[in-house]
Amino acid sequence: MNPSLSPDLQMQYMRPGQVETAGRVCPVVYVPCGPIEWHGLHNPLGYDVIKAHSIVVKAAEKFGGVVYSPVYFHSDFDQNHLVQILTHLFEQLKRPAIASSSASPATTSTARST
Repeated sequence: MNPSLSPDLQMQYMRPGQVETAGRVCPVVYVPCGPIEWHGLHNPLGYDVIKAHSIVVKAAEKFGGVVYSPVYFHSDFDQNHLVQILTHLFEQLKRPAIASSSASPATTSTARST
């Protein structure tokens, strides 16, 4: 990840209130994902996601929305599991507030009011 690429659009750098505000302006979340796999000696293993991340940051800059942190998986990862994981992620992103599974109810309600 390159924080110099519009960190104000990247969800991992945003506070809960910023995510909610961005969601009201343009309710789009870009999720760059891809495998960790061999790309030769001249490229990093996460090259697909690095490219995808840069592309979706530019899309968010141009059209609105926020960028979720990159999701990496192994190239031999069972696709059936991947579909379940991404489906769950997308369902969670539809919720009105973003809260981690470790957040207490008090933290979550505070986050929603900011």
